[in-house]
Amino acid sequence: MVKELSDASVQKLVLLSITPASSNLVPILSGPVREIQDVSVAPDSKQKNMKLKYCLEDDEKESVGSQNVNESQILIAYRQCIERNGVPEHILVERDLNSDRYTHLNLQWNLRRKKVFPLAYYLPRSAEQVVHAVKCGIETKLHVVPNSGGSSYEAIGWGTNDTLVVDFRDMKKIQIEGSGQNAMGIMQPGALVGPTNAYFWENGGYAMPMGNCLTVGLGGHVVGGGVGYFSPLYGLTLDNILEYQIVDSYGKILVANAVENSDLFWALRGVGPGYIGIVTRVKVKLFEASKIKMTLMRFRYQVKHFAEVWVGLQNIQEWFNKNDPTVFIGITLVSDTYNASLPSLEPGMTVIGLHIQDPDRQPQGNEAFTQAMYQFLPQPAEIIIDYPNYIQFIVMTGYAPVILPSVSNGELLRFGRFDHYTLQHNRHVATAMDLPSEPEILAYLKLMSKDITAPRYFKAKSFFIKEHFTLEQVQVVGAKVAEIPQNNIWFLINTEQGKIQEVVKNATAYVHRDVLLDFSIHYEGSPDQSEVDTGMKYLYELWDTIEFMDGGQSYQNYPDLDVQDHLERFYKSNLPRLIQSKIKWDPTNYFQAKLSLPVNIKG
Repeated sequence: MVKELSDASVQKLVLLSITPASSNLVPILSGPVREIQDVSVAPDSKQKNMKLKYCLEDDEKESVGSQNVNESQILIAYRQCIERNGVPEHILVERDLNSDRYTHLNLQWNLRRKKVFPLAYYLPRSAEQVVHAVKCGIETKLHVVPNSGGSSYEAIGWGTNDTLVVDFRDMKKIQIEGSGQNAMGIMQPGALVGPTNAYFWENGGYAMPMGNCLTVGLGGHVVGGGVGYFSPLYGLTLDNILEYQIVDSYGKILVANAVENSDLFWALRGVGPGYIGIVTRVKVKLFEASKIKMTLMRFRYQVKHFAEVWVGLQNIQEWFNKNDPTVFIGITLVSDTYNASLPSLEPGMTVIGLHIQDPDRQPQGNEAFTQAMYQFLPQPAEIIIDYPNYIQFIVMTGYAPVILPSVSNGELLRFGRFDHYTLQHNRHVATAMDLPSEPEILAYLKLMSKDITAPRYFKAKSFFIKEHFTLEQVQVVGAKVAEIPQNNIWFLINTEQGKIQEVVKNATAYVHRDVLLDFSIHYEGSPDQSEVDTGMKYLYELWDTIEFMDGGQSYQNYPDLDVQDHLERFYKSNLPRLIQSKIKWDPTNYFQAKLSLPVNIKG
């Protein structure tokens, strides 16, 4: 069954309401519902008795109370230091568990992590105020941790009970310089992916390659990688960076580009959580998104077909690498009976293919792309073909785990993804026809904020794959995949090709240029103990099953504190040079956080 949708008309978006008294989803505004083929299967009752290899962390408040004498002295000295430098008093918010403002700033969405209570939050509005944050931190021996969007999988940007968090929520300015193929975007670190997409589109039809999580802050995104749907054609986010402005460990503003501080420019493009400076501005090359034509194909399967779909994915990736490496191919996977609201995903397994026709960079049409999708992938239960424009695609595929206050009744509106909604227990796959008007889309994207991130229990594990596997090997994985719990566990698998692989490994600190796939699995959802026990047990059992696929590398923007050799996995052959950069630009190791680079090599 093929449903092709090219009608440019748009319909009203469906909003889902969650009242404080109930977690049941209730449609507030209704739009057209398109029935799809039922892909439900009976749950597999097979269970494996394996030793649980994780430890649940208590998310209750640590007993921090008021500052002790030493902490109070440090904060007094720190406040006196910033005031001497002309920093307004309201920029610093000291720890006070009875303070509404401190509590608001200290929103920590991942309920898996033990909540921390930093000594203070510092909310700069300029690079010069970041300079004072660092200099006064050095003077008072108070370490600072930057927080752009607060989306780190392992809560790195929330610091510890002994640190000061430099919160960039008030540094989110976005600008455009130049025009056409010479257009450049200039962003502060607090700008988020969603509002950034809206600004560039609304002001000339531009875009930059980024990930698809709309609440991610650019301060961390631009130094870790920036992998997304547009990477095969346009490269990673960091491959398009023209210049960074940072504050270094001496409290100096530095510019790093291909000419000035070029060694620092090399390191910043891939250091991720290695932390050798605080980004305060970034300049990036834009592309003309209004000119591109997009073909989005979605092939839907039951989970039981995992092994044969995986082999098809390997075959089609090999064909595209030889014939059109600019194509993106990915898989999302949840149970066939999945009905959770967050993340909002299509039940079962969906293979996503994206072809972009760009007159300036890739003028080839979509004929070969569509033929290859039919030729190499197994026959699906349903095929959906759509032709969105850029901004429609962003909301169709954008992940937005947020809660928005309603304009009436004091209810809450929860948005998961636009690509599918819950309506009276029917699943609906969104297309461009289902979306609201462009002004409504832009207004939605502009609403994205760290303040409205939905609290939930979250754990992710991932690795890169560097080889192909036989059907027999993948069938072993498929047997475990078939046991996936109904809700809370989801997979994301995407190809790494095209512009990503055109860059040599040592051209930037980002070393993952020869991998084939990125495989990540997630627990996301309710903190209910029984659900967490079941979901996390499955996650680690699956991890054992797929261990043979591990290519020995991990994406630095997907941190995982289970991993002991993270430096080796993040940086591989670029690690020695990165450590030298850390020694040069932060010799006293003032910038410290979980997973930050050392200033020496042990052993």
